[in-house]
Amino acid sequence: MKTHTDLEEGSETMSQPLFSVVIPTYNRAHTVGTAIASCLAQTCRDFEIIVVDDDKSTDDIAASLARFDGVPIRLVGRHHGRAAAARNAGVRLAHGRFVAFLDADDAWLPDKLERCRRHLAAAPGDLVYSQTYVDRGVGRLWVKPARGLRDGEDIYDYLFAHKGWVHPSTVVVDADLAQMSPFREDLSFGDDTQFAIDMWRRGVRITMIEAPLAIYEDRFEPGRLSQSPVFEAADTPEHESFIAWIESQRPYMSDGAYAACRAFFLSRFVARSSPRRALRYIFEGYCSGVVGAGKGLSQLVQTFAPSLYRRCADAVARRAGTVPPAAVTELHDAGRLLEAGRG
Repeated sequence: MKTHTDLEEGSETMSQPLFSVVIPTYNRAHTVGTAIASCLAQTCRDFEIIVVDDDKSTDDIAASLARFDGVPIRLVGRHHGRAAAARNAGVRLAHGRFVAFLDADDAWLPDKLERCRRHLAAAPGDLVYSQTYVDRGVGRLWVKPARGLRDGEDIYDYLFAHKGWVHPSTVVVDADLAQMSPFREDLSFGDDTQFAIDMWRRGVRITMIEAPLAIYEDRFEPGRLSQSPVFEAADTPEHESFIAWIESQRPYMSDGAYAACRAFFLSRFVARSSPRRALRYIFEGYCSGVVGAGKGLSQLVQTFAPSLYRRCADAVARRAGTVPPAAVTELHDAGRLLEAGRG
């Protein structure tokens, strides 16, 4: 493991930062400023920032970063690839003891790194993540996931049967562990799920901080590295790569987790090319008992009428979501100011 003088408060060092913040980007010059501003607002300042930009980006990411004069940001170009490849490239360049991932569309709450530092002071071998504010652009927020992975719980059951979530923009893990168990670059979707599963299978304890410490921007935009086109694909290599990975995990999954995975995820993959197969996956999930009637109906709409599903989900969020706290409003205001200055 990389060494650091101490994890206790006040142990910041110039020789090695405690955290390396890795931000993958692809045509995100208009949003990366907000992500970086949220880093600079952290109460724990012991970090470096590594921005890994896709070589095929057509915007001027360097100009966006130039506004942060004097901030320790490393901008790295890399060959074309998805978010997994960019994150892995950032991990290889990390000087910190721990790697903290942050998508260029997302942002952190000010106490994110401090809360993680406190946890890792007691359990440095953990992968720590947190709940997330999900912003659908309707003025209210969802908090996800509802709960964390419990001690002794099977991660496949948590992720698939219980629709848990280990959002990459909340993950902090030892940098050496991240190098030994990287994101799968051959997957077009689900590499964040694969990363958490591989860590769990290595015996790494995965612990959730029960507080939303990040903001996930869930507004669809073309070109986002973390928004995959595979749900719209039919019989493409990207589609098949994820199907093959799921099938490779079948020996480790309970029957319930496998049925839930096919009902909640694979049904959306195959809906265009094989609608009957998608229906069968959802029906089998219902028959297995892991997909209730309400969730089954919701999944049918999400699978076969995704635009309608999104409108309904937005309406529910607008009516029943959480009012954004002041810290979130301030981050959004800062983002708008940065965007105005960029223009």
